[in-house]
Order: sequence, then C-alpha cells, then structure tokens
Amino acid sequence: MSVLLRRRIAATLLSAAALGVTACGSDEETSRPPLVVDGHPTLVLQVSRTLGVPLTECTKEYAPAEVRVELGSPAEIESRLRAGRGDLVAADDSLLPQKLADDDVVESPQIFARDTLVLAVPADDAEVRDFADLTSGESEALIGIGDGSGALGQTTTTALEKLGSVEREAVLARVRTQAPDARRLVGDVRAGRLDAAIVHATDVEATRGALAALPVPAALGPEVTYTAAVSRRSEHAADAAALLQDLQSGTCAGQLRAGGFLAP
Repeated sequence: MSVLLRRRIAATLLSAAALGVTACGSDEETSRPPLVVDGHPTLVLQVSRTLGVPLTECTKEYAPAEVRVELGSPAEIESRLRAGRGDLVAADDSLLPQKLADDDVVESPQIFARDTLVLAVPADDAEVRDFADLTSGESEALIGIGDGSGALGQTTTTALEKLGSVEREAVLARVRTQAPDARRLVGDVRAGRLDAAIVHATDVEATRGALAALPVPAALGPEVTYTAAVSRRSEHAADAAALLQDLQSGTCAGQLRAGGFLAP
C-alpha cells in the first residue's frame, strides 16, 4: 500500500471518528493529539464554502501534509476555530480572519489571492452586452446579485453604492434573484432564468466557457481579497504556515492562478 494511500485512509478514519464525537456532543475532538501518518501531519483547513472546490483540489496532492478541508459559513468556521478545531482558516473576505485575529484566535491574516467583480452573461446571444445596459432604460434584462449574508453581496453593495442614485436604482430595479454566493446565480444565468449576474471573475472561469465575463467599471469595483490565517491553537503551526505560503506562491498558488485567481 502506498504512503499516500495510507495517509488518506487514516485521514478518512479520523474524519469518521470526528463525526461520531460531534454527534455525542463531546469536546474530545479538540483535545485529541493531531494525527500524524508516516511522519506527515494532518492539517484541518477551515474554508468558506465559496472556496471549497478550488482549495480542495489544490491541496489534494499537497505532499508535506494530509489536508482535510472543512467547509462552513462564517459563523460555523468561527465557532470551530474558537473551539480549537482547525489549523488554518481561508476565507472569501478579510472580515472573519481579522475578527478572529483581533480576539487572538488566529495569527495576523495574509492575502493569498485576489479576484474582481464581473457581470456574468451567457457566452452566446447575451441580452446584456455592457454594464451600461443595466443603468439605461432600454434593456429589460433581469439580473442576480449576492445578498447581504455573504462576501459577494457585501462586495456588490459596496460597488453599487459608488453609482449615482438614479443609476443605482436602475440596476436594483432589475434584480430578480439574491443569493448568499455565486453558485445559484451562475446556475440561473446558465439556465436562462437570469440575463446576467454580478459575481467574481473566478465564478465565470469555472463554467469553462458556458458564461462570459463583462467588466464592471473599475471605478466601482472594490478590491476582492481572499485571506488566510494560522490558528494560535494549532499543534502544527509551522506546517500550517507552510501550507499558507503554498497558497500564496507554491504549487497550490499555481493551480489557483490557472483557475483565474489573481496573485496576492
């Protein structure tokens, strides 16, 4: 049996054990010594749901450690880290890591990737051909935006607030759907239920050509940053810091760039 396979089997058993402990309401999981397989630690990476796919893919073959990705909402991730569950947090904004850093739960957050807001439209026969179509009265396009519960919605709100009041109201009048993240918005555009949606450039890149990205005016677009931080309660802090560095400039970073994420 290969070393990698043994590590994956052990990590799977640890995940199953953790689920059993959680179901019983015990805090044993947070006090159990970290699993080490063939000299490699198992690192628990707490991740915002929107980053689940790219970070799971890019850490799958991370050689120095076995990486177990746990997805969650900001509230779920915060609760886990405060309970000592997790070695590293990676979030789709800077708010949660900074809040945890202010409370000495994690080290100082570091940016590992950037993104931009775009207008996602069908690759063929798009009703919307320019962001200006949303602010004019000539188009009947229906759009989707993020709601206030997620980073996408907060970033979109910041961008739209930079429009003049008349233009902003024109855009908001076209909103048919609001969602906590881009997954539903992208799906609705692909299915023809929406003519366009304001999402991240990487969300469009992930459709592999099904959707096209129209630029949001640079004057509106706030900087979209993805940040990560090492837990102060991690028993493998040095290994977690090495993984963070890999997200910034290593093999994992290369995979993120290939997926459309911008360098930090």
